[in-house]
Amino acid sequence: ETKYDLTGVVCHSGSSYFGHYISLGRLLSIDGKTIEIDWRNFDDSIVTRAQLSRVQNDDAYLLFYKQRGRATQDLLKKHYGIG
Repeated sequence: ETKYDLTGVVCHSGSSYFGHYISLGRLLSIDGKTIEIDWRNFDDSIVTRAQLSRVQNDDAYLLFYKQRGRATQDLLKKHYGIG
């Protein structure tokens, strides 16, 4: 069974004619095996911690997932030296 972890969300506020995008994301831990629990809010040049409730309640425009498992670890090791 393949499993995925949500690692990023892009949100849009405004209308289809104008508005603003922000992203919420979390990064790999230093060991490259686990994901940090704390989410970050990326709003232009400002990066702040985001509450999980914000991730769960904002209207998502685009979602990013990371596949769990050996294949992902092998790719990270091969291309980035992580894992």
